[in-house]
Amino acid sequence: MRSRLLFICILLAVAFSAACQQAASSAPFKKYADANEVPKISVADAKKEVDAGAAVIVDSRNEIVYKMEHITGSISVPNGSPKEKYDAVPKDKKVIVYCACNGEGTSINLAYQMNQAGFPNTYAMVEGFQGWKTAGYPMTKGE
Repeated sequence: MRSRLLFICILLAVAFSAACQQAASSAPFKKYADANEVPKISVADAKKEVDAGAAVIVDSRNEIVYKMEHITGSISVPNGSPKEKYDAVPKDKKVIVYCACNGEGTSINLAYQMNQAGFPNTYAMVEGFQGWKTAGYPMTKGE
């Protein structure tokens, strides 16, 4: 009797787990209607997300500037790159895009383009490159 009850409990747990996974994977993917819908994230919050392993940082500046200095661990995807360049970016994490311009214009544009290409959680980092550097967070030079 006891082993039968244990079997039923395990069976229910497996069924419940499968249902939860299916519900999570079938959550609707929301494409932003336009670039104005791209959410912004602060430098401090971006750092927390990256440190927790929940996000990756994408550099929207051109590759020459990226090689001079960039946020440590960031992935270079210059604004206007072909979609194949997005392959280096995981879709299962938050994608935090930064630029070096005032007003996050370039990072918002790339975050929007990546969202339209199938990345569900894209953000533009407020204050971008300079904000990260000013905060004293890790930078890499000359790569």
